[in-house]
Amino acid sequence: NTDRYSMKHSEITKGVIMNEADILLYLFDYGQIDANLKVHDNNIWSFIKEKKEKDTTFEVLFIINKIDKALEDNAKLPEIKNSSTKEEYFEKIATNWMHHEKVAINKIKNSAKQYGFKRPRVIGISSLFIEYYRNKRELNFLQKKELDNIVQHFKTVFNAKWNSKFHKYLGHRKIE
Repeated sequence: NTDRYSMKHSEITKGVIMNEADILLYLFDYGQIDANLKVHDNNIWSFIKEKKEKDTTFEVLFIINKIDKALEDNAKLPEIKNSSTKEEYFEKIATNWMHHEKVAINKIKNSAKQYGFKRPRVIGISSLFIEYYRNKRELNFLQKKELDNIVQHFKTVFNAKWNSKFHKYLGHRKIE
C-alpha cells in the first residue's frame, strides 16, 4: 500500500499479527511473487518474521492465487512449445506437469525458511476456476468457454484421472 494511509494500514496489520493472530493466511498473486519475497520495513514478511521469533508456534499458510497462470508459462517451455504434433504436445505437458508451479512454490518456501519457518506450507489455488466450477449454471458464455477449455485440458492430459487432478490443482480442498 503506497497511498497516504499506508502507515496506518501497516500499523493495523502489524498489531493484528503481533497481538491477535495464531495463524496467518498469506496470499500471493502468482504473477507478482518475486516482488513480495523480501523483508522490508513495515511489510508482512517483517511482521511474520518478528512474530515467529517471539512465538515459535505461530503458523502461516502461504497461498498462491491464480496458479492457473502457470499453465500458460508451462506451455512456453521450449520442449513443449516445439512439439510437432498434438499428441506430442500433451505428452510433454504431462511430462513437465507443474514445472512453473513448483518454481513458484519453492521460491516462497525458500523465503519462509529464511524467516524461521522450518516446514512452510504452500498451496497453489485458482480461485477463478473454483468459482466457475462451483457456479457452472450461472456463468455467461465466455466464462463457460474458459471453464470448458481448462476442463478439456485436464481431460486430454490426464484422461480418466482428470477430475481428481483438476480438483487437486485448484487447491480448494486443501484449504477447506
